[in-house]
Amino acid sequence: MVLTAAVFPTYEDVRHKLWIFLKSVAKYDITGRLFAYGTGRKFPGYRAMKLDWQLEFLRRSDWAKWGYSHVLYTDSWDAFFTGDLKEIEEKYKSMGSPSILTSAFHQLGNESHAETNYPDCFDTSQRYCYPNVGGYLAEIPAIIEVFEKMVKLPRQTNDDCFNWYDAWKEGWFRPKLDSDCQIFQVGDEDLEPESSTLWNKHTVSHPCVLHLSGGYTDPVHGKDERLVPWAKRLGILA
Repeated sequence: MVLTAAVFPTYEDVRHKLWIFLKSVAKYDITGRLFAYGTGRKFPGYRAMKLDWQLEFLRRSDWAKWGYSHVLYTDSWDAFFTGDLKEIEEKYKSMGSPSILTSAFHQLGNESHAETNYPDCFDTSQRYCYPNVGGYLAEIPAIIEVFEKMVKLPRQTNDDCFNWYDAWKEGWFRPKLDSDCQIFQVGDEDLEPESSTLWNKHTVSHPCVLHLSGGYTDPVHGKDERLVPWAKRLGILA
């Protein structure tokens, strides 16, 4: 199953706000496996939206009875697919089918003192060495178990990334990082802008999900200004 948060007042708002993401979902024939949660609810903050509410949604059903063993979560207002689920599944299996695979970035998001607050926690010999909360692919029971522990951590802020970091620091949260950007691409610094496919020239890979995290998000248009050029270049938009 593919999962995203869609915390907007109405489904019409969802269609308007997530239009680029939904174009990519249609292009790669993902629509029938896409689930979204939060529509009609008021934005509660990132930790509540992406831990409490996501955990609530994942607990809601015995997904195995519906044929789902794994969940691919991605942010969507600032992200879109650049490959299909078959390619993603093949790459996931080539990485050993880890119980939890997370997107990776070369910065520790929203943390300006990584070395001080998280000393010796991450393998900085790799460029994409930090977990990023914007995307993961996991066995559904495994991610439920992790989220259940994260919401009980001593420190609870308004940002779910610190739950991830604190769990990592405690030593029990050790997902496989997609450090080679085989599936998830966070940011566009290393991308080849002239390529008609998403090409990371540093990792020499073709990622399948582009997530332009960070920076300003317009309350009406989100990050369309940044997303549209890439979506046109990659054939998501005409």
